[in-house]
Amino acid sequence: MICKNDKKILALYSGLALLFIYPLIQAGVFYRDDLDRAITGQYGWRGLGRPVADILMKILSASGHYNLDLFPYTMITSCLFIGASSLLLKKHLTQMDVQHPIFVAAFLIFNPYMLQNIAYRYDSLGMALAFFLAVLSYTYSNKNLIHEVAVKIASGVLALTLYQPCANIFIGLLAVDIIIFGLKNCLEIHHFTKLVARKACEFISFYIVYMLLFSTKNNSRSELISPDIDGYRTLVSTVKDLYEMIASYFHGPVYIYFLIPAFFIIAFSIKKPVQKNNNLVSLSILIVISTFIF
Repeated sequence: MICKNDKKILALYSGLALLFIYPLIQAGVFYRDDLDRAITGQYGWRGLGRPVADILMKILSASGHYNLDLFPYTMITSCLFIGASSLLLKKHLTQMDVQHPIFVAAFLIFNPYMLQNIAYRYDSLGMALAFFLAVLSYTYSNKNLIHEVAVKIASGVLALTLYQPCANIFIGLLAVDIIIFGLKNCLEIHHFTKLVARKACEFISFYIVYMLLFSTKNNSRSELISPDIDGYRTLVSTVKDLYEMIASYFHGPVYIYFLIPAFFIIAFSIKKPVQKNNNLVSLSILIVISTFIF
């Protein structure tokens, strides 16, 4: 059950999310996909391996075979799921004994990648719900191990059937947890290995279930890198593209704008480990690993 304090925090997060996306609501833009659905009335998500997105909008439209434009209510409702995602993260950070968890979890709202997804008036609600379910699949805990695993796998599968890329937040949260382990000096190798192995098993499990039951054959949005030379080339190309994108920000005097905040972030991160005489080498290794995972 959600307590009174959690309701207040949920209202705060949802309000912040609404303020963040309000310019999109006011602009009322149509993406190409939105125009296509507005003209044809089609759903079209099932062919992309997202059957639950079709079901969700059919229920909300209540119009049979025609997909109605529910803007701006889809975007407004999306704020609730984004706020709920931050609430789940806040509770997880509290269990991890992270300072100022309410403030830290709020950063999940101000996500430029999610902002672009919310701009789709037909897709926004399904994407926000998928985001919430992906966070739930990572943060959910229960004394009953069977119940916990069942909820995590079910949430992960549902997230994939709504919008596959949202499952990546699962990997991002794992990177965050690894950094937290390093900053708290929880550097025992068995703790680190156990965390990564458990989360990897959970992620692979719900992805396998999705691939077996829901994934379509000709859907590039849910493809995995093939275990051959072509897959290796794809991986290398992706890494190169990422490097070029990051390097494009560091030209001329522009790098100063990134160097200064990066310096303060690093200094703040190692302040307590230095005061406690923690192993900075191990901490640095965990930060590098978490960056690679992210």
